[in-house]
Amino acid sequence: GGARYGGVTPHLTGGTAVGSTTSSSLNPYDIRGPAAAALGLRGAAAARAAQAALESSMAAAAALGSRGEWRRLFEAYVCRLAQDCEVGYLRELALELRGPLRWNWGGEKAKNSLTNRRISNKTDQGRASDWTSEIMNFPKRELLREIVLRELVGHRGLAIKALAQEIAEDLRDIETQEKRQREKGGRKKAGGKI
Repeated sequence: GGARYGGVTPHLTGGTAVGSTTSSSLNPYDIRGPAAAALGLRGAAAARAAQAALESSMAAAAALGSRGEWRRLFEAYVCRLAQDCEVGYLRELALELRGPLRWNWGGEKAKNSLTNRRISNKTDQGRASDWTSEIMNFPKRELLREIVLRELVGHRGLAIKALAQEIAEDLRDIETQEKRQREKGGRKKAGGKI
């Protein structure tokens, strides 16, 4: 992930985005985009400028430890990506928020629907060691469900709707696997007490 910025995703890590604006007089919630309005940009350039402004504002909120502001900006950022039909960036974001799939512990290969490729158990476990479950003290999967998925489900574009379906399926699979692991753990504890 993070092909846009040399392996990092500034919207999640608190880094700064290329081409971002730092002017405090610009409104990051402006649908057209504050940087685009300031520079008189249109089309794809305006969309990218608006995204960069939101990324920069999110980085500032993260640096200041402003959780509420960060979450509001994150919502605006996801909305902006959906409006601009940025399926690739939304997929990258969803993968980071979703984290590793924890299933098929027997070493079998599991289908990773968000990437449409086969991944091995070892690869998924390797990713698990690098992935953290929270950002700004928000559970990432909660952000994925409550903000990203909610925004994408209401979108009209077919590619966005398909991505929303993939995310929903992955979240169901993760919840099912976690439930099985809890039940399995509960049986082990009960079995040890007898």
